[in-house]
Amino acid sequence: MLVFFIILEIIVMNALDHLLTVRETADYLKLNPITVYDYIRLKTLKAIKLGRYYRIKQEDLTQFMLEHSTQTII
Repeated sequence: MLVFFIILEIIVMNALDHLLTVRETADYLKLNPITVYDYIRLKTLKAIKLGRYYRIKQEDLTQFMLEHSTQTII
């Protein structure tokens, strides 16, 4: 049983490694965190709410950037 919880903890911690905070997302995009919150509120940027805080999946940030890009990315 202990092995199960250890494996589960490893899986959860690995999944959390791919989640960005609003601050990290804002820094990456060179935006104000309030702007990131606005994108989340308007459902323009997907986010997960964990307790009081939002987390953004790396894949969702990449998709957001692709959808809002003015240049074609090859």
